Amino acid sequence: MAATSGDPQPPSNGPDVRIITWRPTGTTESTDVGALKAIYEEPDSRVWVDCIDPSPELVRPIAESLGLHPLIAEDIAERNQRAKIETFDDVVHIVLFALRYVGEVETSEIDEVQDAAIAKPIPETLEAVFRLKRELIRIRHVVGPSREVFAQLTSREFGQITEANVFYFRDVYDHLIRLNDELDSFRELVAGSLEIYLSTINNNLSTIMKRLTGVTVILAGIGAIGGVFGMSEAASAINGTEGSGFYVILLATVAGAMVGVWFLRRIDWL
Repeated sequence: MAATSGDPQPPSNGPDVRIITWRPTGTTESTDVGALKAIYEEPDSRVWVDCIDPSPELVRPIAESLGLHPLIAEDIAERNQRAKIETFDDVVHIVLFALRYVGEVETSEIDEVQDAAIAKPIPETLEAVFRLKRELIRIRHVVGPSREVFAQLTSREFGQITEANVFYFRDVYDHLIRLNDELDSFRELVAGSLEIYLSTINNNLSTIMKRLTGVTVILAGIGAIGGVFGMSEAASAINGTEGSGFYVILLATVAGAMVGVWFLRRIDWL
């Protein structure tokens, strides 16, 4: 039995292959590919071959020792595969993928992302939303086909799988169905978080535009009054030679601006 993985494996300082053999007398482990054929032909033995980042040169002698079809050996060496199940004579070939996280995704509620999208609509929040969306899509691409594989394994069409073991595959299949349902829910939450983020950005932009409009109204009023009466009067006012009418207009302009500020704040434009 050969264990393969479609995802790149983490760096390992150990051997490229581990041969784990179960016998009634106990379990042994070795890395001697040359002895694999003799071990496999023992009538009471069960063999698990764990290949770590296998190369075609490593897979070829293993496949020959186990009597695997050349297409199976090709699938083991090639990484760009889809989760699937195939039969060749009395061999059931299963391709599955392993998921692992390397510091990119932290365990947290997707609800927290929605809260961050509302409270902190900043580029970092948007980046986190898109990162979660990518991860969920990647997980979906792995879990979805795996569900189909285990559905076939529980269909009792393979004579190599005993009736007692079918129930274990059924349990895994039930877990995969639950994971698919949860993934759909999480994807909807992430999509909702993105919509919330965009809506929050638009609302903030509208708020800024209202405030800028309010400030423009006040300054435009002051500028209009200044333009009608002329700024040349300011020099006479500084020298103390201007009449009282200048100060009346000045106070009226300030009072009008204050009334404008009060009104705009009342309607939440400032």
